[in-house]
Amino acid sequence: MAARVFISCGQATEEERNVSNELERWFRSERYDPYVAVQVQTIGDLNAGIIEALKASDYYVFINFQRDKIVAGKDEFYRGSLYSHQELAIAYAFGFEHFLVVNHKNVQDEGIQKFIVTNIPEFENGADILPLVTAAVQSAHWAPAYSRYLSLNPLRWAGEVVYGDHAGRRRQKTLHGDVKNNRSLRCVSCRCASQ
Repeated sequence: MAARVFISCGQATEEERNVSNELERWFRSERYDPYVAVQVQTIGDLNAGIIEALKASDYYVFINFQRDKIVAGKDEFYRGSLYSHQELAIAYAFGFEHFLVVNHKNVQDEGIQKFIVTNIPEFENGADILPLVTAAVQSAHWAPAYSRYLSLNPLRWAGEVVYGDHAGRRRQKTLHGDVKNNRSLRCVSCRCASQ
């Protein structure tokens, strides 16, 4: 099963839609299962679509496009996409450990983004994004077979054991499989160590 990549990318302009399509195609070509978040209008759509897709995803990519210019007294800055910032906050609350933050050079860090460190250079136009994301994915050693949930390590044969049930006792070979929990060690809702 391919790792699911949640792509949080604005859809307000043709350039933004082209970028999300380009990212989706690239991830698919690398054997990932990409999900492009689309703008939704109701809480039902948010719960049924985006939140469920985030829950099922293994990786998260945040593309922060430039939006409105904000003037606050003498300060002027551009904000990023409100929808993408909401998705980023939800992804953080879900405990994603593997995510990329790609920010437009004119956009001020706001909200949860202020507290996330990224080494990915800022972009100026849509054509810059795919090369930045592909380099970051390779640098972070993302893998299409990764899962942040339970995964089965390779099966292996063990020596013979004596097995008994209502039909009697007999010697037989056993097959072992170790299940690995890839979830974070912290409990997202209470911030305690998981048991």
